[in-house]
Amino acid sequence: MSFESFIFKNGKIKIYALIISFVFWVIILGQKDIVVTKEVPVEYLLTPGFKVQDATDKVLLTISGKRSYLRKFDPEQSAPIIDLRSYSIGPKRLPVDKTSLNLPIGVKILSFEPKLVSVYIVGGTRSDKTY
Repeated sequence: MSFESFIFKNGKIKIYALIISFVFWVIILGQKDIVVTKEVPVEYLLTPGFKVQDATDKVLLTISGKRSYLRKFDPEQSAPIIDLRSYSIGPKRLPVDKTSLNLPIGVKILSFEPKLVSVYIVGGTRSDKTY
């Protein structure tokens, strides 16, 4: 088999395949990232018997990604988790750890506010005591 017959054999099919490949390449590379801002609730982990008052309840996220990736973003599933189990009663200002956010693949965090959450931890009544 010569080089020329290898190149020109099934020429129409090869040209169609090249055109289809080019169209897909333009579609994929032509997608631009979209930037959106979403409110996300904050979740607190507490020791049993404690609760929070006057707590920051939402974080404002600015995220970017392809439209198809952003459709998979669910604010309820992406809540930052603040672990308060090792803290005592009283007012606290704690940083939001952006690694605790559960984001879909392809979604990037550009910014978030506030960087610190305010919370007041109070001792609750224990429901596991028996009298």
